[in-house]
Amino acid sequence: FQAAMQACRKYLPAGPPPLSQAEQAAAAKAMEAFASCMRTRGVPSFPDPNSQGLIPFAAMNGIDPSSPLVLTAFRACEPLEPKVGPRIEFEAGGNVAERTR
Repeated sequence: FQAAMQACRKYLPAGPPPLSQAEQAAAAKAMEAFASCMRTRGVPSFPDPNSQGLIPFAAMNGIDPSSPLVLTAFRACEPLEPKVGPRIEFEAGGNVAERTR
């Protein structure tokens, strides 16, 4: 099995290219603005991003992503999310997902 995994590793998707330091800094700043917007729009417990500009899903415990208030705030604040790197997505059924641009 291990030999097969090694031989086929080159066919695995590589994922998005890593962000430059400038892109990482811009993404972190954008995610801070997004988090602040969410709090301003009525979700006071929305967490700040960590030092890497990410919002850990565990930090979002207690936030109901299917709540009309959260969804309305998200729609208003979504343009502030980073243009590259991880982004938050509130999916139908109340699920929270992370997508990368």
